[in-house]
Amino acid sequence: MLIPFVLGYQLGLRESEIVALTYGSFDRKKKLCNVSNAIVAGRNGQTLKAPKSDAGYRFIPVSDEVLDLIGTGGPKDRI
Repeated sequence: MLIPFVLGYQLGLRESEIVALTYGSFDRKKKLCNVSNAIVAGRNGQTLKAPKSDAGYRFIPVSDEVLDLIGTGGPKDRI
């Protein structure tokens, strides 16, 4: 339960962006988080969508502490 708060606070992510993150969103060598999707409520439940503008696509520097907190998983596994 701590992970969403840390990602929101330290990376400045929106709730919809946090729930769309996968382990593949993080480049551990470069210490970057690739934000390129959001999960939003749709007519038939939740849906994965791209950002509304090019500014929504971004790479955010990530600290070692955040990388340690999220741990590891498969590239398509959700955080």
